Amino acid sequence: MRKTLGLLLSLFSLLFWFIETASGRLLSDKIGERVCQENYLQPVNGFVGDLSCGFNSDMYLSSGLIILFMFGLLLIFTDGRRLVLETTPDEDEANA
Repeated sequence: MRKTLGLLLSLFSLLFWFIETASGRLLSDKIGERVCQENYLQPVNGFVGDLSCGFNSDMYLSSGLIILFMFGLLLIFTDGRRLVLETTPDEDEANA
């Protein structure tokens, strides 16, 4: 179950990254337009820049996809069991 969820998260993030790259930032533009509505990329003090609403929407989308990808890898490569270091009685006597 965990590995399947991890695989789905990783593939989902790679698919959306590929769509974002191939479409020329179409997804991040749509997200910025949805969040900012009529204020999307409106000039602030005469300039469109960091202060404009939605200016860094591509960076937010990219960082979110990277986090999803890494979380998916974490779920794939961990099996959920705790690692227990077992010592044999001979090792306990040698350490004492």
